[in-house]
Amino acid sequence: MKLLFLLLLSCSVVCSGQTINRSVMGSGGGSSTNGTNTLRGTVSQTAIGRIAQSQARHSVGFWYNASQIIRSSGFGSVVVLPSVEVPIGQSVKVPLILEQSSHLLETSARTFTAVITFNASLLEPAGSKYPYKRSGNKGELTVTGTVSDTAGVLAEMEFTAKLGDAESTPLTIQSFLWNETNRVKIITKNGDLHLTGICEAGDTSRLIKRSGAAALIRAYPNPAVNVSTIEYQLSERGLTSVYLVDAQGKTLASLYQTDNAMPGHFSFDADVQLIPSGSYFLILKTPNEIFSKRFMIER
Repeated sequence: MKLLFLLLLSCSVVCSGQTINRSVMGSGGGSSTNGTNTLRGTVSQTAIGRIAQSQARHSVGFWYNASQIIRSSGFGSVVVLPSVEVPIGQSVKVPLILEQSSHLLETSARTFTAVITFNASLLEPAGSKYPYKRSGNKGELTVTGTVSDTAGVLAEMEFTAKLGDAESTPLTIQSFLWNETNRVKIITKNGDLHLTGICEAGDTSRLIKRSGAAALIRAYPNPAVNVSTIEYQLSERGLTSVYLVDAQGKTLASLYQTDNAMPGHFSFDADVQLIPSGSYFLILKTPNEIFSKRFMIER
């Protein structure tokens, strides 16, 4: 409320006698007034809107500044990543978007290369469509593709959302270039991804902490054909097993078992060539906890 009051107070000084032309839609919002000026719509609509008085126009906000730069440079492009929400354990497709461009197709620009970074403890790229490398918790995906229009989706990156060391991660366009030319001005805007369905216990979120909480982290490839690598983390000693069950909870195969597991990060190769194609669940059972993850076999 304090931020909204300051924004309205600022607008009452700067916008007195002016009109507010909004070009960007938001969700919800109502009207606010200071007795002289009325602002209709959301704060975001007003904040990135365009202020006009007589013949003078002033750009306010990212998109209008971007438009001015594009117009002044002649050849320009605005490339963005969105804000995304995804439940833990689910797959999500994140689009790389050409939001707008100016005279782009009049140049030789036809293909692009983008480097996208994110928190790798939260996101695991699905498949091998784009080259991926990880350093610690920094994931880096090199995305390539072809442009065919002046605006639209350039590429889609598919991820699996994981429990990690945070509840959200920036989606950052670390670099972007049109391969054939450097004539085109490039403006980028980063996005972010937020996990949903996180269990809160008081002031603490149940996440995979760097200190080593237990978790069934991933299986890859998934879907599997004959062999899949199972990666998991333990926080306690004792009887530990990994096994495969069907949708009715029937155990189909014991993949790993030990009476004296130790805390740490582990992986092993599971032979599933005798299991029919289908949808199953991997189960990690420790002395005090049970974890599950959906697992597919396709042949």
